[in-house]
Amino acid sequence: MQEILEIKANQVFLTQEAFRTIMDCMARPGKIRRLNNPGFSPPWGLTPYSALLLLTLLDSETSFAVLPYREEWVRYIGLNTDALENEAFQAEYILLDGSHDIPGLLAVNRGELLSPEKGVTLIYQVDTIGETPLASCTGITLKGPGIKETRSVYISGMDASHWERIKHLNREYPLGVDLFIIARDGGMIGIPRSNHFAWEVLDSWAM
Repeated sequence: MQEILEIKANQVFLTQEAFRTIMDCMARPGKIRRLNNPGFSPPWGLTPYSALLLLTLLDSETSFAVLPYREEWVRYIGLNTDALENEAFQAEYILLDGSHDIPGLLAVNRGELLSPEKGVTLIYQVDTIGETPLASCTGITLKGPGIKETRSVYISGMDASHWERIKHLNREYPLGVDLFIIARDGGMIGIPRSNHFAWEVLDSWAM
């Protein structure tokens, strides 16, 4: 399989612009922001928007994992970011296909009391993110820093089992994990470990 190295004259501009979007997503949890299409050509299943997010966040001093494991994704990410692939329980960033149930998620790094910032950042690739309910979606209601009262978003293509595990990982703030959720059209939200959430699948609520 031919490896693809993304070389574009405006790549620095693209990543700088993406970084500003990333920071705004974390400052305003649950607010949908949108990345511009970078025109990248990642391997099948990995979107250009997810690739741009990874190229912005990762560098030679960071480590990453892909769950479920996909060799072509790992090779592409490593080639274009110089980041080191690592075991999921040691990685600083984990890219996840949200449609899969991943029981091993509970073993990821939650940080330490003296260094909570060492907790992993989870990057979920999903189908859609919207402000109104969609077919076969999960409704997420957020509250906490950066939100005046509550904020709701609706996500499709993310297995509901992830929310229970994320809540467990973030049960002892400041320990926990930060999240980015990115849709196939470039829509993206951030959820820092400091936020609380409830999720709704069909007519049932989990708190």
